[in-house]
Amino acid sequence: MVKKSPRVLVPLSDRLRQHAPLLPILIAGLVVVALLFLFVFPTRTYIAKRHEKTQAQHQLNVLREQNKKLEAQVKGLQTSSQIELIARERFNLVRPGQNAYAILPGPQAQPGQVTSTTATTTTTTRP
Repeated sequence: MVKKSPRVLVPLSDRLRQHAPLLPILIAGLVVVALLFLFVFPTRTYIAKRHEKTQAQHQLNVLREQNKKLEAQVKGLQTSSQIELIARERFNLVRPGQNAYAILPGPQAQPGQVTSTTATTTTTTRP
């Protein structure tokens, strides 16, 4: 069985004198940590926010340019001739009295045979 030695109470002033050489190192460490919190971390945050602002500004400029193009497209689509052109091209619509004909592609080409047929739509007007 191991005997424990009794603890001897050392006065506080003696303990402080034993750790006195560590006190300047401890104070210097606290100063460094305080400087980090005061300057380095806010500076990093500032730089990150400035970068985010630059990216947001670029995105805003791109969106404004797209908005201008879309506004010009909206103005162009408000004319009756443009509406008719889209109706004919996209939806194959015709005016009353016109007939629409669709020309379908021919049969599949045999290996080694070259054909160039495409589907087209033609419109004729009855006299």
